[in-house]
Amino acid sequence: MHLPTILETHTLLARPEALDGLHAAIQQFWASLAAQTGRRPPMRVQFALSTAASEIAANIIRYSGAETFVVAFLCRDGSRLEARFEDQGLPFEGGAEAGPTPGGLAEGGFGLALARRVVDSLAYDRSAEGLNTWRLVVLMPPLSLP
Repeated sequence: MHLPTILETHTLLARPEALDGLHAAIQQFWASLAAQTGRRPPMRVQFALSTAASEIAANIIRYSGAETFVVAFLCRDGSRLEARFEDQGLPFEGGAEAGPTPGGLAEGGFGLALARRVVDSLAYDRSAEGLNTWRLVVLMPPLSLP
């Protein structure tokens, strides 16, 4: 039986207090998944997506200069969870693939490295129109309909 694609989108102000809204949006996403499939993803999956999403949002708030950002949570085929962040702020100057190691920094800079470590895929793109897009993917055992 084919599972529906679950999509939730939220627009948040790019301010520190938006992290509370992000956490509420993540909890709402877990509740939507549970309502449609009869169960929540494993805790390790919830932790991975929640942690990486928090780190990316914190970086957008701290460094992008954007007024707002959009976050979309998506579940495809009951086994692929995605979080997509979009903002119109400054471009990210680093690479989503490479980054510092904890021993290499005296302060800060761990968020992207942590996000990269806990998800299955992390990608960044800057469009010609000035849109920053971050995509986080966590794979999990397929959820099934009750």
